[in-house]
Amino acid sequence: MRTLILFATKYGNADKCAHLLKCQLDGEVTIQPIDAAESLNGYDTVVIGGSIYMGKIQPTVIRFCRQNQALLLKKKLALYLCCLTRDPSAAFFKKYFPQGLLDHAVEVASFGGEVDFDRLNFLYRMMMKLLMRTKDFEKNYRNPGLLTDEIEKMTKALNQIES
Repeated sequence: MRTLILFATKYGNADKCAHLLKCQLDGEVTIQPIDAAESLNGYDTVVIGGSIYMGKIQPTVIRFCRQNQALLLKKKLALYLCCLTRDPSAAFFKKYFPQGLLDHAVEVASFGGEVDFDRLNFLYRMMMKLLMRTKDFEKNYRNPGLLTDEIEKMTKALNQIES
């Protein structure tokens, strides 16, 4: 199995998840930023990941999926997002990925997200600290951290297909 993991990230979460996936996937695995992707030829499986920042995914993810939808529908496909909101699949996946790709994907998952305050600028650092102190934070958002069980679930699903 030859797998290509493509990602776009603002603060490194989607990149970190791509590397966690690579460590658990069988076969040859290549990781590339989505804006550097040259060709999907030669790959059996494609995993596409992005991160939600201020309610939006990176435009490069949207553009790549739209431009390559026909080819992606011929591959084994998995999609992931890094996001702090509790259930992004209901809104973010439907908003940013073509329905045909969502229907075709072997696995669609949210991997949560970490907050690296050292990488945030002053304004966003203050906003995040204030947000995390609100009484509704836990109702609307996950406590920061990657959902490694979701990453494992995706790798098991992808590895099982190849067995």
